[in-house]
Amino acid sequence: MYKNKRGFTLIELLVVVLIIGILSAIALPQYTKAVEKTRLSEATQNVAHLQQAIDIYLLANGYPTNTVSFLGTASNGKDLLDIDVTTGMECFSGYCKIQNFNYSSFCNSSTCHITVDHGDYDLFVWKDKGAEWKKGCDYTEEKEYLCMGLESQGYFRAAC
Repeated sequence: MYKNKRGFTLIELLVVVLIIGILSAIALPQYTKAVEKTRLSEATQNVAHLQQAIDIYLLANGYPTNTVSFLGTASNGKDLLDIDVTTGMECFSGYCKIQNFNYSSFCNSSTCHITVDHGDYDLFVWKDKGAEWKKGCDYTEEKEYLCMGLESQGYFRAAC
């Protein structure tokens, strides 16, 4: 009588659930790493865009005699470099925010700085008057692989 009934046994169902759990445990961290690398790539592109815009400003105007903020709104409404780094960026006084990244950039009479703050890792770029841009990446131990990937773009690693 019972031989004609078909179905899965409890053991077969447990094996399938176990296989799905193992695959998701492997795939989720890899997906998270891929998303972080993509966001970091976008951040480095934004930094390069800011570097170019600041270089153009400095060529046109020379170094400012006082601090000039290139993102957000300048207090005097002047010397503000009006650029759209990326869509969806919210700018405030002196910094902009998008996707868990805070961007800030300014120049004074001797140096220019661009900082991208994420929390687990930060990018920082600066140049002294008349010098080339220098790049660095601060990281927590878990995020070292992200900064390692930037070495080919000239970023040096500096652990927090």
